[in-house]
Amino acid sequence: MAMIIAALLAGLFLFWRIPAFEAIPSDSSRRLVKDKLTIIIPARNEEENLQILFQSIASQSETPFEIIVADDGSEDHTAAVAEKNGAAVIKVPELPEGWKGKSWACWNGALQASGEWLLFMDADTYFEKNGMARLTGLFRHIERKSVLTVHPFHAMQKPYETGSALFHLMTVGAIGAFAPAWARKKGNGAFGQALLCRREDYFGWGGHESIKDEVVETMAMGKKITESGKAILYASGRKAISMRMYPEGPVSMFNGWAKSFASGAAAAKIRFLLLSSIWLGGLFSFWAKIPVLFTNEWPAYLLLYTAAVIQLSSALAKFGRFPIWSILLFPLHLLFFLTVFCFSLYKTFIRKNAVWKGRKISGGQEGASRK
Repeated sequence: MAMIIAALLAGLFLFWRIPAFEAIPSDSSRRLVKDKLTIIIPARNEEENLQILFQSIASQSETPFEIIVADDGSEDHTAAVAEKNGAAVIKVPELPEGWKGKSWACWNGALQASGEWLLFMDADTYFEKNGMARLTGLFRHIERKSVLTVHPFHAMQKPYETGSALFHLMTVGAIGAFAPAWARKKGNGAFGQALLCRREDYFGWGGHESIKDEVVETMAMGKKITESGKAILYASGRKAISMRMYPEGPVSMFNGWAKSFASGAAAAKIRFLLLSSIWLGGLFSFWAKIPVLFTNEWPAYLLLYTAAVIQLSSALAKFGRFPIWSILLFPLHLLFFLTVFCFSLYKTFIRKNAVWKGRKISGGQEGASRK
């Protein structure tokens, strides 16, 4: 049982402190939204998600200084939805050689931005009540020294969506986002769904142009930020920014996590990847301990299982509304995680043909094919 105890200690370290947006925003924070904030949304066939995002923007106490939608060759009504809701639509030029699609869209959006603060948001995210002011309220205190990157809160509606649980925790664990501050003096990545920075800082480190050929752009972005002398503040999006992941069904969820998860693991810093592996391996060992239930040692096994559930429940509460029944069944999540990860390894490093939204995202330059 030593491996399980080691795993629980590793988890305690990896999920030491997870900041969220709990404070009620002040009037000055609300004014900053209107005066400084440009929202840049890279979008490719996102008309349905954009409707949700724009509804959340309309519900905020202040409208942002500027909204830019970088339309990356959409074949649906992405541009029309954006224009209807008052956003400036940038038609992203054809993907040039050496660029990856999302980075190219973000870069083109940033080139057109005029706000002092740039918030890059994925189209499948949305703001909670007062979420925009909560973001600016925190960022105003750190803007000269840090970049703010947010892991959106996962709003789930169907049972299969709980399958993302371990992927969230491994994502933040492998970059050491919420480990003690002394252990993460330099950033090891960023959360790609939401990143807020000063405009001058963004172009100072080279923005998305500096990571144009990176498959796992979030890892590369974190490195560029810290090399420029900026710190990275990681936060949970609870009460500020939420997302609905893979509402199309379990197959979409499987393929979505598989598209680059192995590449992300390969790019993580070894110390955090090792700790995350110890944590995950210890959880897996519960499977091997099932025969203990039929011996006199079962109380100790049950105690450790309860401790694991408490740890998972505490951490996951910052990342989504994961029901207790799902957390109690975490060994099943482990099997799903292992299946997806092995498939991701196969697609990424053997077949080298991971594809997302009609583009090849690994094994060289992204293709220019459209859905």
